[in-house]
Amino acid sequence: MGGACQCRHTVVASLLVAIFLAVIGGFSAFAQEPLPSWNDTAAKSRIMDFVKATVTYPSSTVCRKSSLSTTGPASLPASTNSSGASRIFAAGNCDGDYEMLRWVTATKPGFAMIIHHTDGQREYAYDRQSAFGKLDKALDEAENRNWLVVDMKADWKKIFAFEQ
Repeated sequence: MGGACQCRHTVVASLLVAIFLAVIGGFSAFAQEPLPSWNDTAAKSRIMDFVKATVTYPSSTVCRKSSLSTTGPASLPASTNSSGASRIFAAGNCDGDYEMLRWVTATKPGFAMIIHHTDGQREYAYDRQSAFGKLDKALDEAENRNWLVVDMKADWKKIFAFEQ
């Protein structure tokens, strides 16, 4: 009898430890701030609202989380070609990305974002008059097309991971 009782105590103790670790792990997951390198601005809120609306069930804009990932640098729209899912997100930083931004927002729930390089101290600042990375036409049309314009200087706490 003693062996069976000790075995049950071991199982109960193991379960309690597992539950404790799961709860502690859960709290640290909740404590982790989404987009920690971003300032708390309207741009961050809009991105968080879009992600929540597209991955939360039930929703009219439900999609697989994999269709929110990019297939390369931020210049390619998100896609899951194998599933035939439509592209719902695109990010660009110059007029060369204009057509991609228009295409992704042609249907709902398309979300387009322009990264406006405004921080010449931490990175490069360029837009309308730049010899490279010209951002003119897309910037002019962003508001009318409901594209999010992210101001690097105002919206991002950090640009590079090594920044303090």
